[in-house]
Amino acid sequence: MAAEAEPYKILAGETEIEKLSDEYEAARDELAGVDAKIAELQAQIDSLEADLPAQETRSNAAMRQRYIMQSNPLVIVESLLSSVTLGDFIKQSDYIDKISRDNLAELNRLRDMKSQLDQARSEQENVRAQAEARMSAAESALRAVQDERSQLQSEEQAFAARQAEVQGGANSIEKSESSSATANKKKTEAERKAEAEAAAKKAEEDAAKGILPPVEATTDTTGLYDGADWHADRSVFIETWAERIDKFLAGSPLEGQGHNFAAAAWKHGIDPRWSPAISKIESSMGAICIRPYNAWGWGASDSDPYGLALEWGSWEEAIDAHVKGLAEGYGYTVSMGRARTYCPPNWQRWYNSVVESMASMAATS
Repeated sequence: MAAEAEPYKILAGETEIEKLSDEYEAARDELAGVDAKIAELQAQIDSLEADLPAQETRSNAAMRQRYIMQSNPLVIVESLLSSVTLGDFIKQSDYIDKISRDNLAELNRLRDMKSQLDQARSEQENVRAQAEARMSAAESALRAVQDERSQLQSEEQAFAARQAEVQGGANSIEKSESSSATANKKKTEAERKAEAEAAAKKAEEDAAKGILPPVEATTDTTGLYDGADWHADRSVFIETWAERIDKFLAGSPLEGQGHNFAAAAWKHGIDPRWSPAISKIESSMGAICIRPYNAWGWGASDSDPYGLALEWGSWEEAIDAHVKGLAEGYGYTVSMGRARTYCPPNWQRWYNSVVESMASMAATS
C-alpha cells in the first residue's frame, strides 16, 4: 500500500492574513471612532434643536415686521418725513435699513440652522451605515481566510496522526530484520564479522558527528493537536498562546518570547507550538545557538553547518523568519515525513522530542 502523500499548501499567508487582519481592525477602530463622531453630531443636533424654537420666534417676528414694512411703505415715508433735520433723516433712514437687515439676518439664520440640522441628521445616519458596511466586508474577508486556516489545521493534524499510527513504533526504524536474517543465513562467518565491524565503525563515526542510533518514533498522537482557535481575535489568539509558550520557555534564553512566537504563528498560519518545540531539541531553547539568534539550526547543512546556518539581529526577527520558513517549506505542523526532511540522521528522536514538547504546551491550557 503506497504511503499517503504529505499535504502541502501555503495559506493566504503572511501578507494576506496580516493585510486582512489590519483591515478588519482598522474598520473596527473606525466604527468605534464613528460612535464618537455620531455623539459629536448628536450634540450638534441637540444644540440646534434647543436653539431652534427661540430662533423661530425671532424669525417669525422679523418676518411680520418685514411684511408690515413692505406692505405699508407709507409708514416708512411718514417716519422719514417726520425728521426735523437732514441728520435726523439720515439717522432714521439708517435705522430703518438696519431693521430690514436684522430681520433678513434672523430669517437667514433660521434657514441655516434648519439646513445644518438636516445635514447633521443625514451625516449621522450615513456615517454609521458606511462604517458598518466596511467592517462587515472586512470581517467576511478575514473570516474566509480563518476558515481556510482552520480547515488546513484539521486536515494536516489528521494526516500527521494517520501517519504516526501507520508508520510509528518499531516500523519507523525502517529495518528489514526478517529479510536481513534470511540473507545472513547465506553469509559466511567472515562476512558477518566484517559487516559487524563495519557497522560498529559506522556507529562510532555517527556518534562523532552527533548521529545517534535510531529509536522508535512515538505512536502517541495527542501532541499533534494544538486546539488553536483560528477564528479568535488576533489579540486574543496571541495572548492565549504567548502565555502557554512562555511557560514552556521559562528559564531559557528564549524566555519571554512567547508573544513573538504567537504573533508569528498568527501571521504565517502554523501550529503556534511548532517553532518553540524545535528550539528545544536544536539549541536547548536558545542556549546553544549555531549562529546568533539561530535556535533551530536553520539553514545548517552537513557540508558546512556553521557556514550555511543563518543568523539574525534579534529574537523577534529570527522567530518570524523561522516560522515563515516552516509555513512555506514544510506546512502547518510536524509529521514524520517532515521530521525526516528537517533532521534526516536522527529523525525519530527529533520527531519524538518535538511532539513531546508540543504536547506539553497544549497541556498548559
